[in-house]
Amino acid sequence: DIGNKYYGREKYKEASILYRKALQKDLKNPDAYYRLALVDIKTRQIADAARCLQRSVQLDPSNADATSKLADLYLASYLQNPEKRKNEFTEVKGLSAGLLKRDPNSFEGLRLKAFIALAERDVPAAIQGFQDALRVKPDSPDLALALCQSLASQGPNDQAVAIAKKL
Repeated sequence: DIGNKYYGREKYKEASILYRKALQKDLKNPDAYYRLALVDIKTRQIADAARCLQRSVQLDPSNADATSKLADLYLASYLQNPEKRKNEFTEVKGLSAGLLKRDPNSFEGLRLKAFIALAERDVPAAIQGFQDALRVKPDSPDLALALCQSLASQGPNDQAVAIAKKL
């Protein structure tokens, strides 16, 4: 809890120390791994963040935010070098499927599914995925922008224009 207070005040070094102390006491504390990963993301220690998120998700698969953040890191890694990072893409697919298995209307699962389709160049499936996710969480400007761009990539589109104006 004290680590969370430091994190909230953007004192990441102190928060990291406290989360690590919590892990010294209990190596099976998924929340400590998750919180340490958040610190690592803020301090741009992406490889460390991925390792902590992996452990957090292993210990508590129900943490949708940890799962989503891990999938985002894997997806970013894959997109930087698709030929060498195919394993990361496979992991993203599995994480998305796990989220959707637990909750078919999972915003994070639907969002990831849409980005997976986009990475596979299946724009119609990506559009459907973005629309499904936006039905769950309509106030998501990043996703609305992705939908708008996907629609526009198909050619002139009144719906894309309407979304862009709304944004």
